[in-house]
Amino acid sequence: MPYLSFLLCLLISFSGVYAQQAVTDSLEGRLQQPGLPDSQRLALLTDLAYYYASSHPATGLQYAEKAIRLASQRYQFRPLATAFNYKALNYQRMGRDSLAITWYEKAIALARKGKYVTSEISAMHNLSILYCDRGNYSQALSIRQRVNTLLAGQDDKRRLSLSLNSTGAIYLQLADYPRALRYFQQARQAAPAAGNTAAALTALENIGLVYKKMGQPDKALQYYGEALEGYGPEGSNIARSNLQANMATLYDEQGRHKEALSLFRQALATDRQAGYSRGIARNLTGMGTAYSAMQQYGAAFNCFRMADSILLQAPDANARCALYATWAAAIMHCPDTALAAAGYNRNGRTEAAYALAGKALAYARDSRLKEREMQLTGFLADIRQGQHQYRQALELHRQYVQLRDTVLGEDSKIAFLKQEMQFEADKKELQHQLALQQQKSRQHITLAAAALLLLAGGGAFFIYKKRRDYRQARSELLLKAAISESEMKVLRLQMNPHFIFNSLNAISRYLLNHDTRQADYYLSKFARLMRSILEFSGEKLIPLKDELETLSLYVQLEQMRMVRKFDYIVAVDPQLATGHTFIPPLIFQPFVENSIWHGLSRSATAGYVRLQITAKGDVLCCSIEDNGAGRQVKENPGRRSYGLQITRERLRLLNSERENGHAALLVYDLEPGVGVQLTLPLITEES
Repeated sequence: MPYLSFLLCLLISFSGVYAQQAVTDSLEGRLQQPGLPDSQRLALLTDLAYYYASSHPATGLQYAEKAIRLASQRYQFRPLATAFNYKALNYQRMGRDSLAITWYEKAIALARKGKYVTSEISAMHNLSILYCDRGNYSQALSIRQRVNTLLAGQDDKRRLSLSLNSTGAIYLQLADYPRALRYFQQARQAAPAAGNTAAALTALENIGLVYKKMGQPDKALQYYGEALEGYGPEGSNIARSNLQANMATLYDEQGRHKEALSLFRQALATDRQAGYSRGIARNLTGMGTAYSAMQQYGAAFNCFRMADSILLQAPDANARCALYATWAAAIMHCPDTALAAAGYNRNGRTEAAYALAGKALAYARDSRLKEREMQLTGFLADIRQGQHQYRQALELHRQYVQLRDTVLGEDSKIAFLKQEMQFEADKKELQHQLALQQQKSRQHITLAAAALLLLAGGGAFFIYKKRRDYRQARSELLLKAAISESEMKVLRLQMNPHFIFNSLNAISRYLLNHDTRQADYYLSKFARLMRSILEFSGEKLIPLKDELETLSLYVQLEQMRMVRKFDYIVAVDPQLATGHTFIPPLIFQPFVENSIWHGLSRSATAGYVRLQITAKGDVLCCSIEDNGAGRQVKENPGRRSYGLQITRERLRLLNSERENGHAALLVYDLEPGVGVQLTLPLITEES
């Protein structure tokens, strides 16, 4: 349940302490003292409104309203802003988000007007957390940036640690795990210096959540355990319940369903006692998920129904999306007898699941959860296909493919941009080193010339200069080679998405036209292909044998996809040791792909793709030919051949790295078809 990450930040506002019951008892006792000045009475009311927010928000709301009345009567605007803030906080804990937003905005406006910076920071901090819970991350980040700007001018490490925690939580939800981890580590370091143990525990829990997202459950449980031990049995009720729910979710994912249920029940009891509706719904959904995994569907459906009734009163888009998606999956997997016992019509199974998944999809779209939207669209497509409603299934599957390409495209784009940024930084650094070295070399040569002219004459200077020139040239060559390697890494990163996306499109078409068994066989081959690509993506050169095996996998997938079959012919010089001859990875694939997609797919007859590799002297001669439609067939004018463009650039860099570069590319026409002559340097283990 991804929305749990932001519940962590609800643990504390800027004056959080432990043992709320003892504190509230003490404050209420002082409030009953006779003759209490209004200023002290007002301070006690706002404190009680704050402390009750964590344990009993309905009571906290009553104290906040009393504080507002008294502050308004006495024209005490700073305490009034604080009372607005705490009234909003109690509404938030009760799940009444619209009212909470209204009162937070009133608190911020009043604090800004009176230049009460501390009050403004506190209200904006809480409002940012609320927007996170509602899935409005852009608004949350905007507010958080304002908070960080204000805190930069305040020497208050206590609130700074909390702000860092909240900033990290937003990046965690956006799946920027390195940045999230960095903010949480900073929060953990800042909290003890400020004497803020609660913020340190929150940071520990959030660090555990990052490691969980990164697929390191053991490390996640280690940090969760440290945080739970820190809270102790008398710790903040909602804080403990949030942590227990996170641990339970991780146990459930590991298949430890009984342990997960035990923790969910403990958290549920705490949240019920505190009247924390969002937490109650979260724990009921978690329990339903665990019961479903244990095939106890009656108990699972009861939990789902109770969670649904609560979320009707306390809207939470993320929570509803998770609930309905899990509920729909349980209905689809539930045996007929258990489904009937739970009150469902066995014949209406798919429609019930479809309706729930449709609701989940709507909430996923509202929250802009693209990955969840993609999964739910695929789920709905599978249901319609199982009902033989192929037109709707096709439309849903097209939406799924579009969303999948969007999700994968964003991931690839982010990965590429990060790599490109790193490349630019590396390249600039290397160029800077080269310029400095050239400058130093010129200075050294001038000084050396003067010294040698005075001491040893022209002959000694000549010898020295020749040696310096040799060293300088060698160093410059090494630096230029490093720059070229950085450029080559970026080109390989561009090549892989090009290869992968074309293969994924082939899978999409295949799934819509073939049965499940063949689709599974196709996907298993694609998985092998992906593994090979990932293994080679970081390599500069790979054995020719591995390149041919990877290319063969790709061609097998295309042969399964194509309506008109074609032959793939490979002829390798028998004198060539393919396991000890090295070439750049994926160098042949763009040309084979062009032959299949733009040649054979447009041909009216069965065809072939022929790859021939021979060694001639110190070069490797490779030809790729097909008998397809040829280049005379008009291409889409808006389409550019990125594969060909990238390969030409790779060959240029390959030539620049070798003293006698032989890499070259020639495209020629056949009758029918197209041929490509690719010349590469013959690179062996000895060379």
